Amino acid sequence: MLALIDTAAAPEERERMAAALRGVLDDPDALARTQEAYALLDSLVGAAPDDPRVAGAARVLAGCVPRELLPAGPLDHGHAVLRALYEDVAPAQAEVIRRALNIMAEEGS
Repeated sequence: MLALIDTAAAPEERERMAAALRGVLDDPDALARTQEAYALLDSLVGAAPDDPRVAGAARVLAGCVPRELLPAGPLDHGHAVLRALYEDVAPAQAEVIRRALNIMAEEGS
C-alpha cells in the first residue's frame, strides 16, 4: 500500500503521510497496538462480516492509524484504492477496515 501511495501521490501528500507515520514510529506503544490489531484481523479470516468481533477490531484498528493519514474531505469507500484493498482481504476484515475508517472520519470531523 505504501509503495502505491509513494508512486501515485503528489509530493506534498507523500510528505504529509510520511510525517504522520514518523509520529507513529516514535510512539513506544504503537508496536503493541499494531500487533493487537493484526492479531484481531487474523482471527477474522474465516468470519462473516456481521461477526460480533468486527466492531471491537475496528475500534482497535482505528486507534492504530494516525488521523493525518485520512484524506481531507468525505470518505469514499468506493475509491479504487479502497475497493482494491477490500477485495484483497477476507469479508470480515474488509468490514473491520470500513468501520475503522468510519470511526476515524467521525472522530476527525
